[in-house]
Amino acid sequence: MAKLVQNRILAVLAMGLISALATNTAEAQFFQGFEAQAGMEFPMSMQVRARTNFPQNWFGVLGLGFSPAFLTDSYSSLASGIGIHGENTAKLVTSGIANNIYMDVRVGYEFGSEESGLYVDFGYSLSTGKGGSTDMDTIEESLDRDFFGIAQTAKPDISTSMHSLTAHVGYTKRLSNSFFLVLEAGLIKPISSSTEVTFDSFVTPANEELVDKEVDDYLQGVISGEMFVPTFAAWVSYLF
Repeated sequence: MAKLVQNRILAVLAMGLISALATNTAEAQFFQGFEAQAGMEFPMSMQVRARTNFPQNWFGVLGLGFSPAFLTDSYSSLASGIGIHGENTAKLVTSGIANNIYMDVRVGYEFGSEESGLYVDFGYSLSTGKGGSTDMDTIEESLDRDFFGIAQTAKPDISTSMHSLTAHVGYTKRLSNSFFLVLEAGLIKPISSSTEVTFDSFVTPANEELVDKEVDDYLQGVISGEMFVPTFAAWVSYLF
């Protein structure tokens, strides 16, 4: 089911690009200069972004944001609900990326009139930072193994750095002379990760090292292999 959902999302992105190319082949660039944006990309981050518009309808975006736990927790429900991960694995992945700093770099092409238009962009994102907390039950159920010698009451902290490729199709609507509303759908595909597990209660160094290695190895396979993130975003943009 997860593979079917991923294929459908990619099909929608491709159809958006084909439709935009077919209906807007001769349009001039309708934004000029620099834009400041703020908004949210569900279920990954809240960001402020800078967009620079280049000649011939090309643009670049640099975003910096934060991934609050209340937002990334929704990925756990989404991922387990549509079959991307099992329930415990989804929780473990989500705990690792919660409370992270999020960086977003994109290059895109826009179509449309002075009032509205479609765009597509492709880019790279980095999620890194503090992470969140989990529990031994979640770790053991995810990895399908027991870590003897570590109490079930132990509280592991887990932080994951994740590198991803991104693709989006969006629609921009002019609200006033300088303000625009931007809506977009996209797909984030992680390509690599590293995870660290630490304990805030006493655990022997050997046991802590074992859990850290096992979880890192497991999540590397999960994140680069099966994980993908369907996204929906809304931005408010100010044109200078």
